[in-house]
Amino acid sequence: MDRPAPLQAREILLLLALWMTCILLGQLVLSATLPRSLNTSLTFERQFTAADGHHRQVTITAWFEKEGNYTTNGNENGTYTLLPQGAIRLYPEGETPYLTYREIPLRRKIGELLLSNFTVHGAPLLLIAWLLHANGRRWVEAFGLRQGRLARIVLGALAAALLAIPIAMTAKLLSSQILIQFNHEPVVQQAVQSVIQAVSPLEFTILTFWIIAVAPIAEECIFRGILYPAIKTSGRPRLALWVSALLFGAIHAHWETFLPLTLLGLLLALLYDKTGNLLAPILTHAFFNLANLLLIRHPEWLQQIEQRLSSGP
Repeated sequence: MDRPAPLQAREILLLLALWMTCILLGQLVLSATLPRSLNTSLTFERQFTAADGHHRQVTITAWFEKEGNYTTNGNENGTYTLLPQGAIRLYPEGETPYLTYREIPLRRKIGELLLSNFTVHGAPLLLIAWLLHANGRRWVEAFGLRQGRLARIVLGALAAALLAIPIAMTAKLLSSQILIQFNHEPVVQQAVQSVIQAVSPLEFTILTFWIIAVAPIAEECIFRGILYPAIKTSGRPRLALWVSALLFGAIHAHWETFLPLTLLGLLLALLYDKTGNLLAPILTHAFFNLANLLLIRHPEWLQQIEQRLSSGP
């Protein structure tokens, strides 16, 4: 079903430019408030993927110096950079960089989480609301939110998510194997690490709300609700499909999930095309994120599924 883009080309460019500016400013604020170095030691578990595709885990003790260098009990040495949410990116000499985490006050952790999530997902929603209002348009009309029967939309979204989950997991395993073949160790996505590291009920509640509600709405409004129909109505439906999907995969800035998220983006665009109601891809996206959240919190489930997918039929 063809639906015109709710914004004009120049308004879309303005939206994207302001969105990127908000993200950049947010990162600058976070970076400015971080300490420059540590003078302490830290013991942590490092997980890596072996050549046979199985996960391995080792215990490492690292000693950090104010000069930005570190050493470990395993004769590893290199430099490090401090990141938000207590993350430390280690750059071992001659090896792939990886992340570990230190304890930081909960108040700071929540503040960084809210600022980061707002700039990525909250700000574009406010920008879209402003641009729609300036054009005298309502959300319901702009994104076809009254199109079709609600029960059918919800059931269709659930079915699409159930289809997308095994496809995305298989694509992720394939991506991991490709990265390993090129001597690039797959790195756990920082958003996933945030969920794993969330021990406070308040922190986990905020993350859950953002992952299941805010992120799907913001990303679907931008990529499927605005960008996809804008390119499609210019007479390039295939270009619209691929550009919106590829940008959706790229915006998450993670090599291992680029392919699965691009495939998900294709499915979401086709779903919006068929229903004409943005609620369909929003709910599919939310169900997909919920399933991934459950798998992250229950890694034994994920490991069993990955083993079955790796072994084949």
